[in-house]
Amino acid sequence: MIRPAVWWACGALGVPLAGSLTFPLRADLAVLVPVADTTLIEEAPINNSGGVPFVNAGTTQNFTRNRGLFRFDLRSRIPAGASVTSAEATVYGLEDSPYTFGPTPALAADVQTWIDTPDGNFGWALVGQTEPVDFTARRFASREDASRAALLRVAFLPPPRIEHAAVVGSNLVLQFTARAGQVYGVESRERFAAGTAWFELTNVPAPPALTNVTVVDPLSPGQRFYRLRLP
Repeated sequence: MIRPAVWWACGALGVPLAGSLTFPLRADLAVLVPVADTTLIEEAPINNSGGVPFVNAGTTQNFTRNRGLFRFDLRSRIPAGASVTSAEATVYGLEDSPYTFGPTPALAADVQTWIDTPDGNFGWALVGQTEPVDFTARRFASREDASRAALLRVAFLPPPRIEHAAVVGSNLVLQFTARAGQVYGVESRERFAAGTAWFELTNVPAPPALTNVTVVDPLSPGQRFYRLRLP
C-alpha cells in the first residue's frame, strides 16, 4: 500500500532552486475524547448504557464484574503511517480524583495496532480489568459529562516525508529520516496530474537505527515530482 508523503518539484535543467527547504522530525500530540462509551455488566449482559452520564468499572459487593469501555476515533487526529511513541488514558472518577493509565508500552502498542489495522479507525479502551488500581465498583464520567470526559493522549511521529531538498551541481539531493526497521521507497513522475504513473527511483532497506538517508537524482528538463512511500 502506498501512502503519500511530501512532493517536491525540481526546476528545469541548469536552473538552480533558491536555497533548500528543511522540515525537522518532531513528535506530535493528539488529545482525543471518546466518541462512544458504555458499561459491560456481568449481571445484565444485554444492557445498553451508552447514553448514561457515567461508566461503571470494577467489582460489586456481590463479586460480579463491571467493565467500562471508551471508544476513540484515532484516525480523526492521527494520520495513517504515523509511528506512536507513547499513549496514556485518563478517566475521571465521580467520587475521586482522575486516574491516569500510562504512558505504557502496551497501550502505545495497542494504539499503533488500531491505526495500522485496515478496519482500525476506532480504538476501545477497557477500564476495570488490567488497570494498575483495583477498582471496586467505581463510577467514571462518560462522554455525556463533557467537562470530565475521558481523555486519550497519544504522542506520535508523523508519516515519513522528504525533509530536505536542494540542487547540488547537476543533481537534486533529497534527504529524509529513516526509522529503525522500516523499508522505504522513493518514486518520481513527470506530471502531477492524477493518473500519471510513478516510477521507482530507489528502495531503501530497513536500517538498524534512526538514520538520515540521502538520495541523489540527476536534474532533467522540465518538472519532476517526488514522493516517499512505505511498501
